[in-house]
Amino acid sequence: MPTVEVDPGHPLVHSIDPTASNSDSTTAQGTNTNEDAFQRRVHNDYLLRWLRPFENNPHTANPLLLRGGLTPTQKISTVVGVGGLWGFVIGAYLGGRKASLQYLAEHLHKLPRTREGWYFYHKHKNYRVMLNGIYSGSSYASKFVAICGAFTLTESLLDLWKGDTDASSTLTAAFVTASTFAYLNQLPAYSFRYAVRVGAITGLAIGLGQDVLHYYQGQPPFYFQWFKRTKSSDSTA
Repeated sequence: MPTVEVDPGHPLVHSIDPTASNSDSTTAQGTNTNEDAFQRRVHNDYLLRWLRPFENNPHTANPLLLRGGLTPTQKISTVVGVGGLWGFVIGAYLGGRKASLQYLAEHLHKLPRTREGWYFYHKHKNYRVMLNGIYSGSSYASKFVAICGAFTLTESLLDLWKGDTDASSTLTAAFVTASTFAYLNQLPAYSFRYAVRVGAITGLAIGLGQDVLHYYQGQPPFYFQWFKRTKSSDSTA
């Protein structure tokens, strides 16, 4: 099985093995085991295997980039799965409520007067609500899957191209996804700007949240390091 070369000095390797600097044999053996496991994990990542021809690019020579401890394929699968589930729940609720109100409006002039009539009224209404909820939930789920998949795929490709993970990739991916969604749905100018603005703000918030998490994991993004250098130089001066 071909292996992926791992840079021993990469911060992600040290984040997996915090005792990599020790020189005793037990620690060295544990380090090698962790690095081998990490190599297998990256080798089995479908997105990185698909992008393997681009590894000669200096920006992607070491594609060991994780967000939240997940490889690109794991992140895309997780976000798409959660997004599809939420989309189905939201769509089923909205579709079921609409079907319930529509059924009530259709039968408002001939409401039942007997217990048996009310039984069949609610029985037929529940069937209508259930079917419309499933249909609407599936429609919403497919849209959520497409949006979440486009967003996370664009973010992962930008991370691999830059060789780093930071909020700029998330912001750019959210902006591109929101713009594409608004264009494909032919939204009017005001709605187009609103969709892009909401997408950009959401992407920036998600990216900054991930950067804070990486900072506490010992992998600060470039602007954290730049701010520290600027602050230290100002204090020295």
